[in-house]
Amino acid sequence: MKKILFLILAVAVVIGCNPSPQTSGELVFRGESYHKDGNIEKAIKTFNKAIKINPNNLDAYSSRGTAYFFDKQYQKAVNDFAVVAKYQPTNYQAFNALASAMAGLGDYDNALKIVNRSIYMNPNNAEAFFTRGGINISRREYKQAIGDYSVVIKMRPFADAYISRAFAYKFLEMEKEYQQDMAMAKKPGMPQHINYFVAMDLAK
Repeated sequence: MKKILFLILAVAVVIGCNPSPQTSGELVFRGESYHKDGNIEKAIKTFNKAIKINPNNLDAYSSRGTAYFFDKQYQKAVNDFAVVAKYQPTNYQAFNALASAMAGLGDYDNALKIVNRSIYMNPNNAEAFFTRGGINISRREYKQAIGDYSVVIKMRPFADAYISRAFAYKFLEMEKEYQQDMAMAKKPGMPQHINYFVAMDLAK
């Protein structure tokens, strides 16, 4: 009897120490935790399992796309974000993410079209204007980039926006404006970064 009780307790301990998520949603949650911890490879494998269990789980595609993006696997990121955009054509965050991944591939013209669609859907989306500013820098459309970054700074001032606009000024040899923006970026209390897109919100 004691031996049987010991075996039951041992099994319970093993199960308790090694939880195995069974649903696609639970796997997405676990994968996002791996990504936050910096283990992108493990995160991607976990998202793969989530999609295998439920091929219709758009959260899994958006989270995997984000992991691919930060791992610089831009074509795979494009593929995943395109799935979300296809089935949620009013999801402006998904289109912004798709544009960012396309820009990572160097496909700036199509990236511009996609991010413009995101901005059309939500003109108050500072992240999309920041994305478009970067695309315009890459296209050497520096005046347009300055306009985009100015919109971002008006909505949500942060250091990266000032620095990005400063370099657009630099390309146009506008030294005074460059110095002013660099000084603003270093201002005490200035927020440093903006979220280009948030993985867990893409498919909401």
